[in-house]
Amino acid sequence: MAQDDPGYKIREEEDGGLILLLSGPLDRRAHDTWYVELARLVKKKKPASLALDLSGVTALDDYGALVILGLRRAAGAERGCRFLDAPGPVAEVLELLQLSSLCEAPALAGKGREDPITAMGSRTLEAFSGAAEGVRFTGQLFFSLLYALLHPWRIRWGDVIFSMRRVGVDAVPIVGLI
Repeated sequence: MAQDDPGYKIREEEDGGLILLLSGPLDRRAHDTWYVELARLVKKKKPASLALDLSGVTALDDYGALVILGLRRAAGAERGCRFLDAPGPVAEVLELLQLSSLCEAPALAGKGREDPITAMGSRTLEAFSGAAEGVRFTGQLFFSLLYALLHPWRIRWGDVIFSMRRVGVDAVPIVGLI
């Protein structure tokens, strides 16, 4: 492996945690080279904690940040994850993207199954909420049209014609290009 090639090593802790020693640039090439394999392995081990030793990382970009978050998600570690020995430029990117706070927080528990009565109640409330929004919109539309019919001199006809032309005639060449 060349100096610039991304790589990793795994070290298991006595308490059931994992330490991932990452090296090289943490970028798209790292994702394409080993991320999927490592994420599967981490998910299979189900560690109690996850530590990322970044002492060998030479560069970190936004794709590398996604790799870190993906490893965190794959671990599902109850005690979160932590960074070890991040070099200066890498530590700056971690701080800029606020990855430390995202990774140190414990993983959220998955949403449990709702019992059927609660689920039915939730769906009913959602349906009524959507219906209320529809009735509200229809009412506003009705009263706006009624106002326009009763007060036609209040309508800015120049603006109406301008908007109709912009949306209709002027839009045809653009839509034709699409």
